[in-house]
Amino acid sequence: MGNDGGSIPRRNEMVREKKHVEKANLKEQLVAMYTTCALSKRKLEQPIVGDGIGRLYNREAILEYLLDNSVFGDNASICAHINSLKDVRTLALKTNPLRDEAKTSDEQTAARFVCPITMKEMNGNLPFEFSWPCGCVYSAQARKEMQSAGSLDTECIVCSEHLDEQRLPETEVIANDDGTKTIIEYRLNDDGKKVKVTRRVQERVVQERVNHAVAERKKWTKFGQEANSGPGPNIATTKIGEIVWLKLSQYAAQQKQQEQDALEQEKKAAVKSSQIRCRICQGLHYTVKCPYKDTLVPLEEITGGGDSAEAAAADSGDRAGASTYVPPHMRAGAARLGGAGDGGRLARDELPSIRISNLSEDTQEEDVKQLCRPFGATSRTFVAIDRNTGNCKGFAYVSFYDRDSAEKAIAKLNGYGFDNLILKAEWSNTSK
Repeated sequence: MGNDGGSIPRRNEMVREKKHVEKANLKEQLVAMYTTCALSKRKLEQPIVGDGIGRLYNREAILEYLLDNSVFGDNASICAHINSLKDVRTLALKTNPLRDEAKTSDEQTAARFVCPITMKEMNGNLPFEFSWPCGCVYSAQARKEMQSAGSLDTECIVCSEHLDEQRLPETEVIANDDGTKTIIEYRLNDDGKKVKVTRRVQERVVQERVNHAVAERKKWTKFGQEANSGPGPNIATTKIGEIVWLKLSQYAAQQKQQEQDALEQEKKAAVKSSQIRCRICQGLHYTVKCPYKDTLVPLEEITGGGDSAEAAAADSGDRAGASTYVPPHMRAGAARLGGAGDGGRLARDELPSIRISNLSEDTQEEDVKQLCRPFGATSRTFVAIDRNTGNCKGFAYVSFYDRDSAEKAIAKLNGYGFDNLILKAEWSNTSK
């Protein structure tokens, strides 16, 4: 110190201090919140609107912002959430009766608006609130006092209007220049939240024939709130559901006739698509027009079934007149399958068969086959099944190829324990 000729440095020259940051006056901010527009920074003038986060605006400033969002420089940080007038609510403010309007704003000492219940001034010293459905403004102190006095939370403390949080705004219909309509409606989704649905529709006039009574009913004069509305449903108040077409009884006969005609057409188409083959040469023509009918023998006679088929046809023709039906056992080839008449059934009954009774309800055909397999080869196994329940009736029939195998089965199975039951085996009536 003093080496440079006697100068002595001060502390602020030797020690670096933090810069002093000027703090905004909180009271002045609260006063400005209740007296100036948050967007234009001008004095609040009626009509005054408020948004969902509690900011106050001049309605004219909001309109200017919606027309041109670049009018105000800081609009992005203040009212970027406002997209239409639906996002704000016009406020119902009570004027202070003690305020002298003849004086200038600088000479005024009383606030412009007061709480309609407590008469407290809205000057920033007390918090104020407003109801979104009705727009009534009141102090938070008044709301607490009314709630403690037993006032309902579902009613406005100023105008007693019912406050329904789930109440939806009215549907809006906007007519466009191209002839279409924009319909804006609000709904509640599955989570109980309000959603906005915008649809663009175009109306078309379609002429159709309807029942006379229905046409007359559409001409009835509207009543109630729709008394002055035009003809037809009002999209703003009427929700058109799905169109359900009813088939009235007077068209039943006509529909039945149409179904019959369609069935006849299908039959005719099936006849046209079917191929006609000759019984002699298998050509695509009728048998009577076959060029080889005098030289060739029918294929049925070559296979050996022609005599029986012709006899059956002649016999059936004598008994039934003009009928051409031939029973299956008299048709061509029936002799090869099982012999003439009931030869097939008689040949089957000639095999030795046994009857096994006292079977359980769960017995199946495969169980009976496994039971009789050790005694010899079987030709047929039948288990009686109840058609209603699907369970075994308790007995079964088994046919063997030789009688010795059947006798062994009766000797072993009679009195044999099977599925917790004692079986009984005996000859069937046809094998005795």
